[in-house]
Amino acid sequence: QTLDTTNRARAHSTVDKQALREQREELERGLELAQRQSADGDAENVALKARAEEFEHGLQQAQRQKSDAQAESVALKARLEELGKALASTQRVQEEENKHKDA
Repeated sequence: QTLDTTNRARAHSTVDKQALREQREELERGLELAQRQSADGDAENVALKARAEEFEHGLQQAQRQKSDAQAESVALKARLEELGKALASTQRVQEEENKHKDA
């Protein structure tokens, strides 16, 4: 009976060792998966940060272009006013000359 008990204990021990080995392997696979997911997440964060920086750069460039366009618009309006005044002055001079010719 002692031999039978010993054999059963060994069988249980082997089963326990196998179960522990399987649990360890499962935990290792889980750890590897978690590490890969973490690395993927890190890579995704880096990519998102790069995209955010590109967007910010594009936004700043668009704002500079808008500012430049507004400044150009102000300059063009001022030039247009100058030309309008010059045209009005020229028309007055021509009207005066026409009055003198008619008289």
